[in-house]
Amino acid sequence: MNMRPLIAYIPWHARDVGVKVFAPLLLFVVMGGLPLSVIPQQTGVSLLNLDAQMQEFALRAWSNSAGLCVMIGSILLMSGSVALDREKQHVRFLFAHQIAPAMFYLQRFAVALALFAVSFLLAPLAYSVVVPVPVLGTLFAVLLSGFFIGSMTMLFGALFQRDGGVFILVFLVGNILQAFTAQDVGPKWMHFIAWALPPVRQVGEFSGAWLNGRTVEPQDLVLVLGYGIGMLLSALFLIKRAPLVR
Repeated sequence: MNMRPLIAYIPWHARDVGVKVFAPLLLFVVMGGLPLSVIPQQTGVSLLNLDAQMQEFALRAWSNSAGLCVMIGSILLMSGSVALDREKQHVRFLFAHQIAPAMFYLQRFAVALALFAVSFLLAPLAYSVVVPVPVLGTLFAVLLSGFFIGSMTMLFGALFQRDGGVFILVFLVGNILQAFTAQDVGPKWMHFIAWALPPVRQVGEFSGAWLNGRTVEPQDLVLVLGYGIGMLLSALFLIKRAPLVR
């Protein structure tokens, strides 16, 4: 395979996903910055000299805002990418050269995930000036959530024209049913559906643990990573085999 045309697309991928990958960081500046801006006004102390109670408040604000921003950023990575290119007929000129569509979208995914991870690291680095938060844990949370959710949205984009609606339905239903089954409640059919759906609840739990400085056992990641890899490979297979214009 001639890699030169594919490599030439890298800066264009970076430009196309630029808004998506930096939007979570900008959202965090607002969501994470607002609670911190209230502290000096209410306590009259510097952000660099917080007592234990205020530090706990700042840590809760970090966990809530960072977790939401990581999830939103993960959804944005590949949402609408494959399906929108088909709908707008972009595929007719994107692949005018000898570039494999599956490799093209895999490259876009890799570029978007890398830029998202690098850009969002600014959040814990800046926040740690006020109160220490896990930088490496944030990186793990971004990579896991971005990889899993990105693979999920890419698969739905390869399958459906309106991938956003399908993603929201599966994501919400999966979260609700998996929450019930985690408490061992509900009929057997509910447990089966929760088991068959992507383990979105586990992804959120693992990301939350890392963002709060807790550890996650490697063996606990097997299902999530295996499911994510399976969705990514399935998406690439469909992109390769299914008609691009349909």
